[in-house]
Amino acid sequence: MPRVVKIEITEEAETLKKLLVHQQDKRRFERVQVLYLLKIREVETVSHLAVVIGRGRRTIQRWLSQYRIGGLAKMLEVKKSPGKEPLIPQWAVESLKVELSDPEGFSS
Repeated sequence: MPRVVKIEITEEAETLKKLLVHQQDKRRFERVQVLYLLKIREVETVSHLAVVIGRGRRTIQRWLSQYRIGGLAKMLEVKKSPGKEPLIPQWAVESLKVELSDPEGFSS
């Protein structure tokens, strides 16, 4: 049987609800939603949260661990991968922008 989540959420339910409305990033929205659902006692277990949110159980546990360590600010930190190195160097992009801003030289 899944265990009930034991966590003290310091924010009020209304505060979390307002945060939910103002979240622009889906990843942050889901994290605040986890806290909100726990605060209003809509869900009690990590397994149930995982089903409701649509994320893995381990992901929910990691978010809650971040909350326990550093509060809401730590939980809302979303790391962004650096991504692939651009094929066109930045100096070339800047040079093209300068050339394209000059209307002379284009027949169309």
